[in-house]
Amino acid sequence: MATTIFLADRRANPTTALLLQTPVQTHSRSLHIACLALLIAALCAGCKKAAAPTPAPTSPAPTAPWPATRKTDRGNFTVTIQPRGGGIATNKHFSLDVRVVPSAEAGAPASVAVDADMPSHGHGMNTKPETFHEGGERYRADGMLFHMEGDWSISVEIATRSAKERALFPVSIE
Repeated sequence: MATTIFLADRRANPTTALLLQTPVQTHSRSLHIACLALLIAALCAGCKKAAAPTPAPTSPAPTAPWPATRKTDRGNFTVTIQPRGGGIATNKHFSLDVRVVPSAEAGAPASVAVDADMPSHGHGMNTKPETFHEGGERYRADGMLFHMEGDWSISVEIATRSAKERALFPVSIE
């Protein structure tokens, strides 16, 4: 049984479009399948996109090993954190030992709060940690929990009588 196939490419130039619109008589099922396969391959080749370049990191490298130390964004405090028990694991509650050392001009903080989020996901932890002052420059944050693998940012927020400052600690959990 003969099959008539009409090929048309409306995006091609007019001469090519006229040539492609002529009917083709074929008596072979395999020729029909081969033409269809070539057409699909041509369409798929046009759909390929170049891979997007990997963006450069915008934050410091993930924190490791512990303890980790950073200056606050205003530079008035030096903050050191270290997980109790040595490390952080996915879906395991952990506590952080936090040391907040003020500069000579800053004085003691009025309060210290610790939290964490996943900046690339736009969410934080499923728990609300509590921060306790243990005396002097020492604090403890209990109730921390990274519920999934990925890049996290631990935030230590220090309030003074006139302003708030923050130290960020990027952490990668695998």
